[in-house]
Amino acid sequence: MSRTFHTDLDLGKQAEREMFVILAKREDITGIKMTDWTKVGYDISYQLADGTVKNMEVKSLAGGYPTGVVEVWCDDAKTKRPHWGDADVIAFKNRKEDKWYVYDALEVVNYLATVPDSSLTRANNGCKDDSGFIVKFKWANGMPGYLGSI
Repeated sequence: MSRTFHTDLDLGKQAEREMFVILAKREDITGIKMTDWTKVGYDISYQLADGTVKNMEVKSLAGGYPTGVVEVWCDDAKTKRPHWGDADVIAFKNRKEDKWYVYDALEVVNYLATVPDSSLTRANNGCKDDSGFIVKFKWANGMPGYLGSI
């Protein structure tokens, strides 16, 4: 079966549900909800015991390599950035290792804005809807803002 935006979206939804369960089990979280990323630019919103609200973007990657990838440009013309600029936290799942890598989203967004074109790779993961450009990063400490692994 050929991969499409929708098959990748299904993998992403599965990862979002998994992260929701992980967060819901934490004692320092008093409230949590799934969000509509097309409206708010992130997947999960949660409240910490101190009242702080955090918004999380969840990414699911195949893994199996020493690097993950993150989208720098969503289109081939390099005019559209990723939609998750309003997130506080971004969590990348390495599906091969079944491990999460969590980053401060603002630091990632700021870093991506400085990545030179020479470091970009054309998005090409076998999905017929591929477009845009990505940059590779080492799973742990591969970009500014690394918060830890789960």
